[in-house]
Amino acid sequence: MEMIEVNTAELVGPALDWAVAKADDLPVQYSKRLGVHLAKLIVISGDPNFLPMGARYAPSRLWSQGGPLIEKYQMELDFQHEGLVFAYPCDDDGNDNAGENGSFGPTHLIAACRSIVSAKLGDTVQVPAELTR
Repeated sequence: MEMIEVNTAELVGPALDWAVAKADDLPVQYSKRLGVHLAKLIVISGDPNFLPMGARYAPSRLWSQGGPLIEKYQMELDFQHEGLVFAYPCDDDGNDNAGENGSFGPTHLIAACRSIVSAKLGDTVQVPAELTR
């Protein structure tokens, strides 16, 4: 599988979901088996406490998956204006780390996911090339 380097601030869709899974140390696989429309499916394999084998992982789009990550990483979300949200992790005392790992996004989930990836993996990440198309 060909990997490419992408700026964390530009990650969206399946590429962002892949990076979040990697940042959260989840076992991920890339699957094209469901046809062209779902060719960019991310699946989690073998973690019965998280998702069943073969389930779609999309925390940047599904609140049922992204919401728990916001809580886990103690994310602060700041609505800037329509279409722009700023997210950053806080420590156990509620102190922010916005300067180092804050990220913008068009939605709360995308901003939070980008911030998680930034905090754990840095400003650039390696993702499967096909996930960026």
